[in-house]
Amino acid sequence: MIRGPQPETVRDYELHSLEFDVVRKLVAVTGNYQRLRRHDFQPAMSHGLRLYLRSTNGAPVARVYELRCYA
Repeated sequence: MIRGPQPETVRDYELHSLEFDVVRKLVAVTGNYQRLRRHDFQPAMSHGLRLYLRSTNGAPVARVYELRCYA
């Protein structure tokens, strides 16, 4: 058992909204150690999301198993 941040957990990431002709940064997170993160935003017209994974807590690869959006 590893005490502290799990190596495969994404540490630094950005979430962007694709709003037709504009890409808007919704959140930038650094130093994350949680396996589950939730973010709240104001409603917006968007046709997609883009998640940029910048680094992990030590693992050479990152895996995101689920990304949910609710209106």
